[in-house]
Amino acid sequence: MAGLKYATALGPFDDWSNLQSVKKVSSVLATLPLPVLAHCDRGYTISFGVLMDLVNKTKLQPDFATKVDAKVFFDMTKVLGMDFNMDCTKETLANITGEEVKSEYIPKLENEPEEWYDFWLAAPIHKNWYIAGQILQSHISELKQAGFKSVVNLRMPKETVTLLNVKEEPESHDPASRQTIQSLKKNIIDKKKPNTYISPDSPFNFATKNPEEFGDEIGYNQNLEKEAFQKQKFPYYHMPMGKV
Repeated sequence: MAGLKYATALGPFDDWSNLQSVKKVSSVLATLPLPVLAHCDRGYTISFGVLMDLVNKTKLQPDFATKVDAKVFFDMTKVLGMDFNMDCTKETLANITGEEVKSEYIPKLENEPEEWYDFWLAAPIHKNWYIAGQILQSHISELKQAGFKSVVNLRMPKETVTLLNVKEEPESHDPASRQTIQSLKKNIIDKKKPNTYISPDSPFNFATKNPEEFGDEIGYNQNLEKEAFQKQKFPYYHMPMGKV
């Protein structure tokens, strides 16, 4: 992964919520240089493991800067929109802090849908409102399965897109200055890459458009995104905000 040091903390059969699994996460984190990108299938398991590591460091290291006790833990998980109000997680938290988890620490979450973790790319803002980056064409079915009701697109209708193996150019939506084969060939990053770098039947070793992110021969095309949502009968609204 781009030269990054990579390590696996938990396997598919590990009970992520118990103390032993937290110790596994902590032992792996201790071997990695900061900053660390921690991830898992839904973002839920690793969030608990990393936060428990911070709780443990808070207890054992008086000079540890990021102080996380039981109350701060639940404050942070509320912001994340994650519910850890379970006997198993509270037991692990109590084992690390040495204190019982007070009921007043536990937030009442009102996120809708409750199983939004299935689309972990979103982040909860308030109740049934979430924010996410550019939704891909393959994400639409995942949004439906997770229980989301609609999507509001704030992106401007036309933008240039970043193409694989092609350098960035000055902003332009003019095919003459950007999306011509001659222009793209002049801006190839790695000319040694074979055409199969893109796909087995690609005529070039760079992408000329990006359909997964609704890009046409020129750049981002909002109409392509709208059509993709309509095809799957998923409510879609376009409210471009420009630069914010």
